[in-house]
Amino acid sequence: MNETTRIQHIDAWRFVAIASVLVSHVIAYSHPWYRTHFIAIVWPLQKLGLFGVQIFFCVSGYVICRGLVKEREQAGSVSIKAFYVRRFFRIVPPLCLFMTALAVLTLTEKISISPQEFVRAGLFLCNLDRSSCGWFLGHTWSLAYEEQFYLVFPLLFIWSAAAGGRRVIALLTLIVMATSLIARVCAFEKVAEFALTFSYMLTGCVAALYWTEVKLVLGRMPFSVWMMLLVLTPTVACILPLSDQLRHAVMTLGGPPAVCAMVLGTPTDTPWIRKFFWNPTIAHLGKISFTIYLWQQLATANYPDVSPLFTLVALAVVFMLAACSYRFFELPLMRLGSSYARAAAVKSSSSSVIHKRSSVL
Repeated sequence: MNETTRIQHIDAWRFVAIASVLVSHVIAYSHPWYRTHFIAIVWPLQKLGLFGVQIFFCVSGYVICRGLVKEREQAGSVSIKAFYVRRFFRIVPPLCLFMTALAVLTLTEKISISPQEFVRAGLFLCNLDRSSCGWFLGHTWSLAYEEQFYLVFPLLFIWSAAAGGRRVIALLTLIVMATSLIARVCAFEKVAEFALTFSYMLTGCVAALYWTEVKLVLGRMPFSVWMMLLVLTPTVACILPLSDQLRHAVMTLGGPPAVCAMVLGTPTDTPWIRKFFWNPTIAHLGKISFTIYLWQQLATANYPDVSPLFTLVALAVVFMLAACSYRFFELPLMRLGSSYARAAAVKSSSSSVIHKRSSVL
Protein backbone atom coordinates (compact mmCIF):
# COMPACT_ATOMS: atom_id res chain seq x y z
CA MET A 1 0.00 0.00 0.00
CA ASN A 2 1.54 3.32 -0.98
CA GLU A 3 1.73 6.36 1.25
CA THR A 4 -1.29 8.04 -0.32
CA THR A 5 -3.63 5.16 0.52
CA ARG A 6 -2.42 4.07 3.96
CA ILE A 7 -3.92 5.35 7.20
CA GLN A 8 -1.35 7.63 8.79
CA HIS A 9 -2.16 6.78 12.40
CA ILE A 10 -1.78 3.00 11.94
CA ASP A 11 1.91 3.14 12.89
CA ALA A 12 1.12 5.00 16.12
CA TRP A 13 -1.27 2.18 17.06
CA ARG A 14 1.53 -0.30 16.43
CA PHE A 15 3.55 1.67 18.98
CA VAL A 16 0.64 1.52 21.46
CA ALA A 17 0.48 -2.25 20.91
CA ILE A 18 4.20 -2.84 21.46
CA ALA A 19 4.18 -0.51 24.49
CA SER A 20 1.38 -2.63 25.99
CA VAL A 21 3.44 -5.77 25.48
CA LEU A 22 6.55 -4.18 27.02
CA VAL A 23 4.75 -2.92 30.12
CA SER A 24 3.17 -6.34 30.57
CA HIS A 25 6.44 -8.21 30.20
CA VAL A 26 8.45 -5.89 32.44
CA ILE A 27 6.01 -5.84 35.37
CA ALA A 28 4.52 -9.32 35.18
CA TYR A 29 7.38 -11.46 33.91
CA SER A 30 10.84 -9.90 34.22
CA HIS A 31 12.82 -9.28 37.42
CA PRO A 32 10.96 -10.39 40.60
CA TRP A 33 11.37 -6.86 42.01
CA TYR A 34 8.71 -5.54 39.64
CA ARG A 35 6.17 -8.22 40.53
CA THR A 36 6.80 -7.63 44.23
CA HIS A 37 6.43 -3.85 44.10
CA PHE A 38 3.51 -3.77 41.65
CA ILE A 39 1.70 -6.85 42.88
CA ALA A 40 -1.75 -5.23 42.67
CA ILE A 41 -1.52 -4.74 38.91
CA VAL A 42 0.35 -7.88 37.86
CA TRP A 43 -2.82 -9.76 36.91
CA PRO A 44 -4.35 -7.07 34.65
CA LEU A 45 -0.93 -6.36 33.10
CA GLN A 46 -0.60 -10.01 32.13
CA LYS A 47 -3.73 -9.55 30.02
CA LEU A 48 -2.56 -6.15 28.72
CA GLY A 49 0.17 -7.85 26.70
CA LEU A 50 -2.41 -10.05 24.98
CA PHE A 51 -4.58 -7.00 24.32
CA GLY A 52 -1.62 -5.32 22.62
CA VAL A 53 -1.14 -8.35 20.40
CA GLN A 54 -4.85 -8.26 19.49
CA ILE A 55 -4.34 -4.69 18.28
CA PHE A 56 -1.52 -6.01 16.09
CA PHE A 57 -3.83 -8.70 14.70
CA CYS A 58 -6.54 -6.19 13.77
CA VAL A 59 -4.02 -3.85 12.11
CA SER A 60 -2.38 -6.75 10.29
CA GLY A 61 -5.67 -8.03 8.89
CA TYR A 62 -6.66 -4.58 7.68
CA VAL A 63 -3.29 -3.73 6.10
CA ILE A 64 -2.84 -7.09 4.39
CA CYS A 65 -6.37 -7.18 2.96
CA ARG A 66 -6.28 -3.53 1.93
CA GLY A 67 -3.08 -4.25 0.01
CA LEU A 68 -4.75 -7.14 -1.81
CA VAL A 69 -7.76 -4.96 -2.64
CA LYS A 70 -5.51 -2.24 -4.09
CA GLU A 71 -3.52 -4.80 -6.08
CA ARG A 72 -6.69 -6.23 -7.59
CA GLU A 73 -8.00 -2.75 -8.41
CA GLN A 74 -4.76 -1.68 -10.09
CA ALA A 75 -3.62 -4.92 -11.77
CA GLY A 76 -6.95 -6.66 -12.23
CA SER A 77 -5.78 -9.74 -10.30
CA VAL A 78 -3.82 -10.84 -7.24
CA SER A 79 -0.49 -12.64 -7.43
CA ILE A 80 -0.23 -15.26 -4.69
CA LYS A 81 3.47 -15.72 -5.36
CA ALA A 82 4.12 -11.98 -5.04
CA PHE A 83 2.20 -11.89 -1.77
CA TYR A 84 4.25 -14.72 -0.26
CA VAL A 85 7.50 -13.17 -1.46
CA ARG A 86 6.66 -9.87 0.26
CA ARG A 87 5.70 -11.60 3.50
CA PHE A 88 8.85 -13.77 3.43
CA PHE A 89 11.18 -10.79 3.10
CA ARG A 90 9.33 -8.89 5.84
CA ILE A 91 9.09 -11.65 8.45
CA VAL A 92 11.77 -14.27 7.94
CA PRO A 93 15.07 -12.28 7.79
CA PRO A 94 14.50 -10.38 11.09
CA LEU A 95 13.35 -13.60 12.75
CA CYS A 96 16.41 -15.47 11.47
CA LEU A 97 18.70 -12.71 12.75
CA PHE A 98 17.07 -12.89 16.18
CA MET A 99 17.24 -16.68 16.29
CA THR A 100 20.89 -16.60 15.22
CA ALA A 101 21.68 -14.33 18.17
CA LEU A 102 19.82 -16.73 20.46
CA ALA A 103 21.80 -19.65 19.03
CA VAL A 104 25.08 -17.85 19.77
CA LEU A 105 23.96 -17.08 23.33
CA THR A 106 22.92 -20.71 23.78
CA LEU A 107 26.23 -22.05 22.46
CA THR A 108 28.12 -19.74 24.81
CA GLU A 109 25.87 -20.93 27.67
CA LYS A 110 24.50 -17.46 28.44
CA ILE A 111 20.96 -18.75 28.04
CA SER A 112 19.41 -22.17 27.50
CA ILE A 113 17.21 -23.05 24.51
CA SER A 114 16.65 -26.59 23.28
CA PRO A 115 16.93 -27.62 19.61
CA GLN A 116 13.24 -28.55 19.69
CA GLU A 117 12.33 -24.99 20.69
CA PHE A 118 14.34 -23.60 17.78
CA VAL A 119 12.62 -25.98 15.36
CA ARG A 120 9.11 -25.19 16.59
CA ALA A 121 9.72 -21.43 16.40
CA GLY A 122 11.35 -21.68 12.97
CA LEU A 123 8.37 -23.63 11.64
CA PHE A 124 5.89 -21.16 13.21
CA LEU A 125 4.34 -23.79 15.46
CA CYS A 126 4.71 -22.22 18.91
CA ASN A 127 1.01 -21.35 19.03
CA LEU A 128 0.14 -25.06 19.21
CA ASP A 129 1.65 -25.22 22.69
CA ARG A 130 3.16 -21.97 23.95
CA SER A 131 4.97 -23.65 26.83
CA SER A 132 6.84 -25.87 24.36
CA CYS A 133 8.95 -22.96 23.08
CA GLY A 134 10.23 -21.62 26.39
CA TRP A 135 10.53 -17.94 27.27
CA PHE A 136 13.02 -16.72 24.68
CA LEU A 137 11.02 -18.05 21.70
CA GLY A 138 7.60 -18.36 23.31
CA HIS A 139 6.45 -14.97 21.98
CA THR A 140 6.63 -16.29 18.42
CA TRP A 141 3.19 -17.79 19.06
CA SER A 142 1.72 -14.57 17.64
CA LEU A 143 3.90 -14.81 14.52
CA ALA A 144 2.73 -18.40 14.11
CA TYR A 145 -0.91 -17.30 14.05
CA GLU A 146 -0.16 -14.57 11.54
CA GLU A 147 1.85 -16.80 9.22
CA GLN A 148 -0.79 -19.54 9.33
CA PHE A 149 -3.43 -16.93 8.52
CA TYR A 150 -1.32 -15.59 5.65
CA LEU A 151 -1.05 -19.06 4.17
CA VAL A 152 -4.82 -19.29 3.83
CA PHE A 153 -6.23 -15.79 3.44
CA PRO A 154 -4.88 -14.83 -0.04
CA LEU A 155 -6.42 -18.01 -1.44
CA LEU A 156 -9.67 -17.22 0.38
CA PHE A 157 -9.56 -13.67 -0.98
CA ILE A 158 -9.28 -14.89 -4.57
CA TRP A 159 -11.89 -17.61 -4.11
CA SER A 160 -14.37 -15.23 -2.45
CA ALA A 161 -14.27 -12.92 -5.48
CA ALA A 162 -15.77 -15.72 -7.55
CA ALA A 163 -18.05 -17.09 -4.85
CA GLY A 164 -19.96 -14.02 -3.78
CA GLY A 165 -17.42 -11.31 -3.10
CA ARG A 166 -16.72 -9.64 0.21
CA ARG A 167 -19.95 -10.95 1.76
CA VAL A 168 -18.36 -14.40 1.85
CA ILE A 169 -15.53 -13.19 4.08
CA ALA A 170 -17.93 -11.20 6.27
CA LEU A 171 -20.06 -14.33 6.77
CA LEU A 172 -16.96 -16.43 7.42
CA THR A 173 -15.90 -13.97 10.12
CA LEU A 174 -19.23 -14.45 11.93
CA ILE A 175 -18.88 -18.23 11.60
CA VAL A 176 -15.36 -18.13 13.06
CA MET A 177 -16.60 -16.04 16.02
CA ALA A 178 -19.42 -18.51 16.64
CA THR A 179 -16.96 -21.39 16.39
CA SER A 180 -14.81 -19.81 19.10
CA LEU A 181 -17.81 -19.51 21.43
CA ILE A 182 -19.00 -23.07 20.82
CA ALA A 183 -15.51 -24.54 21.14
CA ARG A 184 -15.01 -22.78 24.49
CA VAL A 185 -18.29 -24.13 25.84
CA CYS A 186 -17.31 -27.63 24.66
CA ALA A 187 -13.87 -27.27 26.30
CA PHE A 188 -11.96 -27.33 22.99
CA GLU A 189 -9.63 -24.62 24.26
CA LYS A 190 -7.14 -24.65 21.40
CA VAL A 191 -9.88 -24.45 18.75
CA ALA A 192 -11.46 -21.57 20.66
CA GLU A 193 -8.11 -19.75 20.81
CA PHE A 194 -7.43 -20.23 17.09
CA ALA A 195 -10.90 -19.03 16.13
CA LEU A 196 -10.73 -15.99 18.43
CA THR A 197 -7.32 -14.97 17.08
CA PHE A 198 -8.42 -15.32 13.48
CA SER A 199 -11.55 -13.30 14.34
CA TYR A 200 -9.40 -10.24 15.03
CA MET A 201 -7.53 -10.58 11.75
CA LEU A 202 -10.68 -11.34 9.77
CA THR A 203 -12.47 -8.34 11.27
CA GLY A 204 -9.60 -6.16 10.06
CA CYS A 205 -9.99 -7.79 6.64
CA VAL A 206 -13.74 -7.09 6.59
CA ALA A 207 -13.03 -3.44 7.44
CA ALA A 208 -10.64 -3.29 4.47
CA LEU A 209 -13.12 -4.92 2.09
CA TYR A 210 -15.93 -2.56 3.16
CA TRP A 211 -13.61 0.39 3.69
CA THR A 212 -15.68 2.90 1.69
CA GLU A 213 -18.70 2.21 3.89
CA VAL A 214 -16.73 1.66 7.11
CA LYS A 215 -14.82 4.92 6.66
CA LEU A 216 -18.09 6.87 6.43
CA VAL A 217 -19.51 5.21 9.55
CA LEU A 218 -16.32 5.72 11.57
CA GLY A 219 -16.06 9.30 10.33
CA ARG A 220 -19.50 10.02 11.80
CA MET A 221 -18.74 8.25 15.10
CA PRO A 222 -19.07 10.77 17.96
CA PHE A 223 -15.88 11.54 19.84
CA SER A 224 -17.54 10.35 23.05
CA VAL A 225 -18.18 6.92 21.52
CA TRP A 226 -14.53 6.60 20.47
CA MET A 227 -13.41 7.59 23.97
CA MET A 228 -15.76 4.99 25.40
CA LEU A 229 -14.19 2.34 23.16
CA LEU A 230 -10.73 3.52 24.18
CA VAL A 231 -11.53 3.17 27.89
CA LEU A 232 -13.98 0.27 28.04
CA THR A 233 -12.29 -2.14 25.62
CA PRO A 234 -9.03 -2.56 27.57
CA THR A 235 -10.98 -2.37 30.84
CA VAL A 236 -13.14 -5.34 29.89
CA ALA A 237 -10.18 -7.19 28.39
CA CYS A 238 -7.76 -6.64 31.27
CA ILE A 239 -9.31 -5.25 34.46
CA LEU A 240 -12.90 -6.28 35.14
CA PRO A 241 -13.06 -9.39 37.38
CA LEU A 242 -15.05 -11.52 34.96
CA SER A 243 -15.00 -15.29 34.80
CA ASP A 244 -12.81 -16.69 32.03
CA GLN A 245 -15.90 -18.02 30.25
CA LEU A 246 -17.70 -14.66 30.30
CA ARG A 247 -14.57 -12.70 29.34
CA HIS A 248 -14.02 -15.02 26.40
CA ALA A 249 -17.64 -14.59 25.26
CA VAL A 250 -17.50 -10.79 25.54
CA MET A 251 -14.12 -10.50 23.82
CA THR A 252 -15.17 -12.92 21.08
CA LEU A 253 -18.35 -11.07 20.14
CA GLY A 254 -17.33 -7.53 21.04
CA GLY A 255 -13.53 -7.54 21.07
CA PRO A 256 -12.70 -7.70 17.34
CA PRO A 257 -15.18 -5.01 16.19
CA ALA A 258 -14.41 -2.80 19.21
CA VAL A 259 -10.64 -2.98 18.76
CA CYS A 260 -10.83 -2.41 15.01
CA ALA A 261 -13.28 0.50 15.41
CA MET A 262 -11.03 2.00 18.10
CA VAL A 263 -7.97 1.75 15.86
CA LEU A 264 -9.41 2.60 12.44
CA GLY A 265 -11.80 5.24 13.77
CA THR A 266 -9.16 7.29 15.59
CA PRO A 267 -10.46 10.91 15.44
CA THR A 268 -7.31 12.57 14.16
CA ASP A 269 -9.31 15.71 13.32
CA THR A 270 -9.15 16.43 17.07
CA PRO A 271 -5.92 18.43 17.58
CA TRP A 272 -4.61 16.71 20.71
CA ILE A 273 -5.39 13.27 19.28
CA ARG A 274 -3.68 14.14 16.01
CA LYS A 275 -0.65 15.48 17.88
CA PHE A 276 0.00 12.02 19.31
CA PHE A 277 -1.07 9.77 16.44
CA TRP A 278 0.68 11.81 13.76
CA ASN A 279 3.86 12.29 15.78
CA PRO A 280 6.74 11.18 13.50
CA THR A 281 8.80 9.71 16.35
CA ILE A 282 5.91 7.60 17.61
CA ALA A 283 5.09 6.56 14.03
CA HIS A 284 8.68 5.45 13.49
CA LEU A 285 8.66 3.43 16.70
CA GLY A 286 5.53 1.78 15.35
CA LYS A 287 7.29 0.94 12.11
CA ILE A 288 10.09 -0.82 13.97
CA SER A 289 7.71 -2.48 16.44
CA PHE A 290 8.11 -5.92 14.85
CA THR A 291 11.84 -5.93 15.56
CA ILE A 292 11.27 -4.52 19.05
CA TYR A 293 8.76 -7.31 19.66
CA LEU A 294 11.29 -9.95 18.63
CA TRP A 295 14.23 -8.70 20.70
CA GLN A 296 12.38 -7.48 23.82
CA GLN A 297 12.02 -11.11 24.91
CA LEU A 298 15.73 -11.13 25.69
CA ALA A 299 15.50 -7.89 27.65
CA THR A 300 12.40 -8.82 29.67
CA ALA A 301 13.47 -12.32 30.68
CA ASN A 302 13.72 -13.08 34.39
CA TYR A 303 17.31 -12.41 35.48
CA PRO A 304 16.99 -12.51 39.30
CA ASP A 305 20.74 -12.23 39.95
CA VAL A 306 21.12 -8.78 38.36
CA SER A 307 19.71 -5.36 39.20
CA PRO A 308 16.09 -4.71 38.15
CA LEU A 309 17.46 -1.70 36.25
CA PHE A 310 19.07 -4.16 33.84
CA THR A 311 15.67 -4.75 32.20
CA LEU A 312 15.21 -1.04 31.44
CA VAL A 313 18.77 -0.62 30.15
CA ALA A 314 18.39 -3.74 28.00
CA LEU A 315 15.15 -2.38 26.56
CA ALA A 316 16.90 0.87 25.62
CA VAL A 317 19.48 -1.23 23.76
CA VAL A 318 16.66 -3.14 22.05
CA PHE A 319 15.16 0.13 20.75
CA MET A 320 18.52 1.23 19.34
CA LEU A 321 19.15 -2.19 17.82
CA ALA A 322 15.67 -2.21 16.25
CA ALA A 323 16.21 1.22 14.71
CA CYS A 324 19.51 0.12 13.16
CA SER A 325 18.12 -3.22 12.03
CA TYR A 326 15.14 -1.58 10.35
CA ARG A 327 17.23 0.99 8.48
CA PHE A 328 20.25 -1.06 7.46
CA PHE A 329 18.94 -4.64 7.34
CA GLU A 330 15.17 -4.83 7.01
CA LEU A 331 14.41 -1.92 4.66
CA PRO A 332 16.94 -3.04 2.00
CA LEU A 333 15.55 -6.57 2.18
CA MET A 334 11.95 -5.33 1.99
CA ARG A 335 12.85 -3.31 -1.11
CA LEU A 336 14.49 -6.40 -2.59
CA GLY A 337 11.41 -8.42 -1.76
CA SER A 338 9.18 -5.80 -3.37
CA SER A 339 11.21 -5.93 -6.58
CA TYR A 340 10.98 -9.74 -6.66
CA ALA A 341 7.26 -9.48 -5.90
CA ARG A 342 6.70 -7.05 -8.80
CA ALA A 343 8.56 -9.38 -11.13
CA ALA A 344 6.49 -12.34 -9.89
CA ALA A 345 3.28 -10.35 -10.34
CA VAL A 346 4.20 -9.38 -13.89
CA LYS A 347 5.09 -12.97 -14.75
CA SER A 348 1.86 -14.22 -13.18
CA SER A 349 -0.16 -11.63 -15.09
CA SER A 350 1.53 -12.56 -18.37
CA SER A 351 0.89 -16.25 -17.78
CA SER A 352 -2.75 -15.49 -17.06
CA VAL A 353 -3.12 -13.56 -20.32
CA ILE A 354 -1.48 -16.39 -22.30
CA HIS A 355 -3.78 -18.93 -20.62
CA LYS A 356 -6.85 -16.87 -21.49
CA ARG A 357 -5.78 -16.53 -25.12
CA SER A 358 -5.12 -20.25 -25.34
CA SER A 359 -8.56 -20.94 -23.92
CA VAL A 360 -10.16 -18.69 -26.54
CA LEU A 361 -8.24 -20.36 -29.38
